[in-house]
Amino acid sequence: AGWLAEDSVYIRKTASAINASCGDHFEVALHIQDHIIKDAKWRGQGCAISSAAMDQVCGWIIGKDISMLQSLSKETILKLIGLETIIPAREKCAFLSLHLRFIDEIGRASCRERV
Repeated sequence: AGWLAEDSVYIRKTASAINASCGDHFEVALHIQDHIIKDAKWRGQGCAISSAAMDQVCGWIIGKDISMLQSLSKETILKLIGLETIIPAREKCAFLSLHLRFIDEIGRASCRERV
């Protein structure tokens, strides 16, 4: 968790994700240089599962090409948080970080999930 300095010089991409069924909400900022994610920070609040998933995903994407965000999957997230399966009632919590796939190299992306 944390946030990237506003005055830093780099390509900055942000995305927001909201789970309306429980109120989890996160904002993510990426530091991208030469198509490589140099840093990823998030802020917001949510349950333990959504917070753990967001934290682990942000750590996992550092050092990867921005195009790798498209390969982020439910299976990857479960592995990152140390689970093989998750009950259906908690899937939206665990997979909220999938919204990072909507960040592209052209501009700011925002995605809101209403369930």
